[in-house]
Amino acid sequence: MERRLAAILVADIVGYSRLMGRDEERTLRAVMHLRSEFIEPLVATHRGRLVKQTGDGFLIEFASAMNAIQCALQWQARMAPDDDNDDSEDAMRFRIGLHLGDILIEQGDIYGEGVNIAARLEALAPPGGIALSGVVKDQVHARISADFRDQGEQRLKNIAEPIRVWLLEADGEGAAPTPNGSGETPQLPDTPSMAVLPFANLTGDPAQAYLALGLADQLITTLGCVPWFFVSAQAASFGNGTDQGDPVAIGRRLGVRYLVDGTVQRAGDQLRVSVRLIETAEGRQLWTGSIAGPMSDLFDLQDRLAETVIGAIEPRMRQIEIRRSQAKHGNLTAFDDYLRALPRIREMSPSELAEAERLLQDAIGKNPAYAAAHGLIAWLMTLRVPQGQSADLERGVSHAEQAIRHGADDPDALSTGGYALGFLTFDYPLGVRYLKDSLNMNPNSARAHDFAGWLYCYSGDPDEALAHFDHSLRLSPIDDFAFRALTGQAFALFFLGRPEEAATTARRALTANPNFTPCHRVLAAALSESGRLDEAGAVVQKLLGFYPSLTVERYSAETRFTGDGHKQRLLDALRRAGLPEE
Repeated sequence: MERRLAAILVADIVGYSRLMGRDEERTLRAVMHLRSEFIEPLVATHRGRLVKQTGDGFLIEFASAMNAIQCALQWQARMAPDDDNDDSEDAMRFRIGLHLGDILIEQGDIYGEGVNIAARLEALAPPGGIALSGVVKDQVHARISADFRDQGEQRLKNIAEPIRVWLLEADGEGAAPTPNGSGETPQLPDTPSMAVLPFANLTGDPAQAYLALGLADQLITTLGCVPWFFVSAQAASFGNGTDQGDPVAIGRRLGVRYLVDGTVQRAGDQLRVSVRLIETAEGRQLWTGSIAGPMSDLFDLQDRLAETVIGAIEPRMRQIEIRRSQAKHGNLTAFDDYLRALPRIREMSPSELAEAERLLQDAIGKNPAYAAAHGLIAWLMTLRVPQGQSADLERGVSHAEQAIRHGADDPDALSTGGYALGFLTFDYPLGVRYLKDSLNMNPNSARAHDFAGWLYCYSGDPDEALAHFDHSLRLSPIDDFAFRALTGQAFALFFLGRPEEAATTARRALTANPNFTPCHRVLAAALSESGRLDEAGAVVQKLLGFYPSLTVERYSAETRFTGDGHKQRLLDALRRAGLPEE
């Protein structure tokens, strides 16, 4: 059976037997109408999957605990009775239980202890309420406006270990802070904040308004998969006052630093969607882009729009936020420390990597469960190995495990932690498993595809590696760490017997970051295998300038490449290029 990590939502109708006893046909019609008109669209909006309905119960899975909690909050807000109808005997109320854990999948159904725990939690929820396990609360509490009430550890039927249970009391819709009507700026997380506005319908056909709205709504969901910035929910972004006025005023009203808006145009069967990113402090346009395609292939158009926007927006926002954090004096948050570490890691020198580690330790000191910071320290340990620097591999493994444990709902933490765990323990299938979990949550992560490419390359599958490196570069060619994907691409091409292409790609990687020693290694090997030994020898001399003690023997001991003949072929090429034997 397939096994994966999932957020599980179990919902049950309160007093279903009483409702059926009074009027079976009316109750059944009401339930089926509710399912088709409300539950299924709501679940789809939050990228969930309705697994099954069993009478009065619904079993739903999500790739993300955040998506699950947003769905649950909007579900209960929608089903809450009106003030003047609180005592109606016909009111349909739900109890909801939420858990995050491993599930087994067979023929579309899901099983396992994670499902059983969610069902037991549902029974503990009050009518109209949500009961969730501690692991879900840990993942979402900093990102939603809601009150959590601790119910302590509970012994659940047929569950071996006690479970920490929390009840959730939503603030309004709860899924995102929204303006309170008082003119005050909403309270937002420390991370960057963004709203996606309704797209303008320029098709000339009012009936196509649904299309413009749907494309913007899909972008909210897509951008919400990126864990390091906050995306305002549809209720705020599509509310009154956001469809007109200048970006500065809208940003102030929603309390966000960035806005994404766009237009939809149509010519015959062709659609053109244009999107732009705006910084709300000054109303400055940071990026604009467009895609086009036939109406008949709308889903492909949506996927390409998601890839284009994520690939363009994420690195630009990260660069702006790094500059913002570097300009700060005092009162640095854990996120500031995390951002300040990133450009230092890119430099690769011992002093810069040491300072990056110090900043990340400061971040963890402020927030011991900061999964992304744990993952970055683990990744940093993997970078020290090819740079010829001392690395505490055991500590790297410990941080990788903490990234995975604390970041079960954070695709960035899963990708860095999973990659580092695979690299440091030589257990590549284990690392790939966590990267698959990460990509299930955020399939548009260039960094996760880069990490996956390296693990596949290490394990001897250059074809699969090349596909991931190509995807990474297509998603985000301007990423600060794109040189890694270029280097990996060069290694994959070398192992596939395409040394000239490998050399060309390696030169691009070397131009992007000459401090990254794997660029020199693959370039020297590719030139050597192409018969250009003088050029290869010159590259080896530059490599030894970065790593004077590197020899064929030492590289043989530390390299991760294990493919059939790959390691020996690489070493032979470097030996011919002049790398000392021992």
